[in-house]
Amino acid sequence: MPTLKFAIKGIEFQYIGEQHEITNFINTFLGQTMLPEHKELNVVRKTRLTTKDSEQGMIDLPLPQDADIIRYITSKDQYGYDLLEIQKHFFGKTFSSRGNGKRMYHRTARQLREIREAIEKQYKGKFEEVPSGKRNLKRFVFKPIQTAELAQ
Repeated sequence: MPTLKFAIKGIEFQYIGEQHEITNFINTFLGQTMLPEHKELNVVRKTRLTTKDSEQGMIDLPLPQDADIIRYITSKDQYGYDLLEIQKHFFGKTFSSRGNGKRMYHRTARQLREIREAIEKQYKGKFEEVPSGKRNLKRFVFKPIQTAELAQ
């Protein structure tokens, strides 16, 4: 069973519990907003994401399953991710919006946009773009809508 050990002003503390219990304890202790735990989501598919034969030497790989991407994103702090991070994790490399990889770049971006919309709808929040430190790269982090905002 996981154990959390920490010290405050020389007094040592130990918390033993399941992974989610320790995470809840840390977030409550730090006063952070809790993000909901991962649930199975239905992603509204606006376009078909199928593998077609390569055209003009374009890279064309099968896309990862939506559930795998959702699991990856929801495991991150504030569900934060950027397109290149997702590409690197699932394909082992990144694609450019130009050249041979442009088709995969845009297919992955489209899939992530649809997954973002499904997460926002299910968890009642919004993804916000934050600076990533990389040129022209959008990083997305999830901000849950507070109950006071829902009441308005």
